[in-house]
Amino acid sequence: MEKPNRFRRKNVMILVVAWIIIGLLIGLMFFLRSDDDDRYSVTIEPQVTLTNNTYNYSSIYHTFWSTPIRNEFNIEYGPRYSEKLRNNIVVRIKEQVTALGENATELEECLRVTGRLDETKIEIMPCAAEKGKFEYYSDIRGKDFYVEGFDLNDYHTYVRTVNNTTLVQEDCWIFVFNWGGEEEEFGHVKIYVVATSDRTVLCYLTCK
Repeated sequence: MEKPNRFRRKNVMILVVAWIIIGLLIGLMFFLRSDDDDRYSVTIEPQVTLTNNTYNYSSIYHTFWSTPIRNEFNIEYGPRYSEKLRNNIVVRIKEQVTALGENATELEECLRVTGRLDETKIEIMPCAAEKGKFEYYSDIRGKDFYVEGFDLNDYHTYVRTVNNTTLVQEDCWIFVFNWGGEEEEFGHVKIYVVATSDRTVLCYLTCK
């Protein structure tokens, strides 16, 4: 009569140990999932603004090149950058645009024209977006006019030689990106100006 009791006690002990192990595994899964979620969480919001400001090639550089939000993104997101985190930042930008009463689809289409939402060769994410106006000479529209780094001499030289052309203004989205890589600090900058009318890139600046 003793054997069945011992057998039952042994089975109960096995079940208790099994439930303890299962509980520990479940707890570990939640812990790892929580830690994983923290890596992708948006702790500093991207900066989204609507203005009536009119910019040109020169003022785009002077206004957006050293924007404080870029330094904040560098410190907060550089060490834990991932494409999933970048996607979460884009979602937040769209949410802010919607909350401001603007068209989030238009915003995303303009943002996607930059080619950076699917970038895999470098680490890059948008830190700021502003809707405003961009002023430029009509004959350079769509010519992929490029201003690199701190040197705007090419643009100023061009302006001095302009003849029989018109200054025009267009509604646009301006995007500021943090970027870096394995050997690059995440504090580098790229700026795009995209026309809302036909999603043309009107201006592109980069630090290198």
